Amino acid sequence: MKVTHADQLTLLELQETDLQISRLGHRIQSNPLHEKLRELTGRAGDLHRSVIAQSANLGDRQRKIADVEAEVAKVEQRRVVQQQRLDSGKVGIRDMSAVEHEIKKIHDRRQQLEMEVLELQEDYEKHEAFLAKTEAAVSALAEDEARTREQLAADIAEPAAELAAAEETATALRAQLPAAVLDEYDHLRGRLGVLVVLRFEEGRLVNAPLELNHAELAALTRAPKDELWEAEDSGYLVVRV
Repeated sequence: MKVTHADQLTLLELQETDLQISRLGHRIQSNPLHEKLRELTGRAGDLHRSVIAQSANLGDRQRKIADVEAEVAKVEQRRVVQQQRLDSGKVGIRDMSAVEHEIKKIHDRRQQLEMEVLELQEDYEKHEAFLAKTEAAVSALAEDEARTREQLAADIAEPAAELAAAEETATALRAQLPAAVLDEYDHLRGRLGVLVVLRFEEGRLVNAPLELNHAELAALTRAPKDELWEAEDSGYLVVRV
């Protein structure tokens, strides 16, 4: 591929910048606070769902208490009516025993219902206390999450700023290169990874994952300066500095 030597050097600089972007991105993403935040977020979701379920459960229990209390009121109303009949003297002697027995049954029923209300209220208070603890845990977790996010932001502030600057530099370098060169560069990065342009200086490759054989060295040496040389076997691009 015919590429001016200046553009080849720009391509090499672009790769160095992309490598820096990759390193900075890894540094940011490998911060252990990311994992802690994921754990906190997961726990917060579990607690939130628990609060919803417990709140619905309390609502059901509150309605049950209200139903039994309404039944108590109805029973008491029946007792009052029967007692008024008995106190009015309008109940015949023959029916008096039956009315008194009915009042006794109503009284017993009311006591039974009132006991049920007390038990339901005690059970409600236990679940209410548990919900309060869960809600307190939610608040504590939210505070922990906020502190962790603040700490993470402080930890990654420097590499994040460096990353933004590197990305800006990469954009500017890309704007200087021909589209065909960028296409080939991006294609090779997708196939070979982040290192695709090798630096050839003083007769050897610098910090390269491979060595050129004698035939490749001879071909590279013969190639004109404006040719972006590609290693036939490996596919790497080689820029002579």
